[in-house]
Amino acid sequence: MTCKTKKERVDSVMKWKRDNPEKVSATNRRYRDKKRGGPPRNSCKVYRSTEDGRLQRTYGIGVKEYILLYTKQSGKCAICGTHQRDVKRMLAVDHCHTTGIIRGLLCGNCNTGIGFFGDDIEELKKAIEYLSKSAGVGQPNLEPMPKFAG
Repeated sequence: MTCKTKKERVDSVMKWKRDNPEKVSATNRRYRDKKRGGPPRNSCKVYRSTEDGRLQRTYGIGVKEYILLYTKQSGKCAICGTHQRDVKRMLAVDHCHTTGIIRGLLCGNCNTGIGFFGDDIEELKKAIEYLSKSAGVGQPNLEPMPKFAG
């Protein structure tokens, strides 16, 4: 039977997919592996083939060096100690933007935080001082906001 309309063709394909789930899964797996350059993530959340190239281009290290850093830090962020299993993405490679020297692996929050401060130690000290001043104080003594007409 030849399908004449687009709706008939779509219905025919959908019926075949419902009747052949194992073939659909195998096809999807082959496509995914071909596009990703390999199987899904390993236990260390590193795509071996594509991640190795990205790490090499960006930081001058490969997956083996990343795993050494990961092991040295026990799979935890070098700042806050959050473990890899508790975050969705792999730990980020933290490096000095001036020298390119790798400092360690950080969770996304810590990496973003020091990035927003531009890796500037003096700015980070100011932030620490600011937080220290208000530690344990609760809400600052603020005047009530005026109501806006509108």
